[in-house]
Amino acid sequence: MIACYQQIDYDEPRKSKNISIGLSLNHVDELTPEVVRAYQRLIREGITVRGQVVLLKGINDSVSAMRELLETFLCTGIVPYYLFHCMPVVGAKHFRTSVQKGLDLLQELSPYSGTTTFQYVYVTPIGKHRIAPGHQLEYVKIDGSRYIRSTTPYKAADFLEFSDNRELPPLHGINEEGYITSHYLDGHDEEEILA
Repeated sequence: MIACYQQIDYDEPRKSKNISIGLSLNHVDELTPEVVRAYQRLIREGITVRGQVVLLKGINDSVSAMRELLETFLCTGIVPYYLFHCMPVVGAKHFRTSVQKGLDLLQELSPYSGTTTFQYVYVTPIGKHRIAPGHQLEYVKIDGSRYIRSTTPYKAADFLEFSDNRELPPLHGINEEGYITSHYLDGHDEEEILA
């Protein structure tokens, strides 16, 4: 049923409709035979399946765990998509690494991944912040906690109009050029907790 919405217009390719489905899978153990069979049915129908992963302390925050997941994605036809930094939500705070941990992990994976790897992002109320290995994070202290400060690619006026809001969310401001500055609560790695 999903595949019937996919239409490729060979004469005017920009009028085509290509279906893509994102699967959230965080560890290779989740790729059971039943799961692999299910998404293979989609792939056989011409639907692109993209793998989204949340970076989780003690679950997939090692090079070996992430490499095994990435390789299994590629072997079974899943296109690696997003690697999300674990958000500070109730019940998941103990799974949060530092954002830098994810950057370091992707840097270590880069010799193995070639051109296919995850886009690393963290999410604030205004949207995704894409970061890549080599990105220099700017830290600030707010109420005794470490936050990452960044300038987004979004103009504040455009965001407010698009979101139909009168003001920016908390921990967001506007710089001199009119872009949104954002503050994101960083996580902690084991070494930082012990230090």
